[in-house]
Amino acid sequence: MIMKLALFTLMICTFIGLLLVSNPFGADAMRMVATFVFPFLVLIGFGVLLFDLMKKAAK
Repeated sequence: MIMKLALFTLMICTFIGLLLVSNPFGADAMRMVATFVFPFLVLIGFGVLLFDLMKKAAK
């Protein structure tokens, strides 16, 4: 489960990184994505990881 989540997060970050490198929308969109999207991805990833660990510890 954790490996699937890590792979999914890696694919999303890679896609966003390639989108930022290709720069189709200009610098403002790059700044917006870097400011808002990446922190949410990190929070979601760590939240699911911690929830999974807490669920295992509760058993």
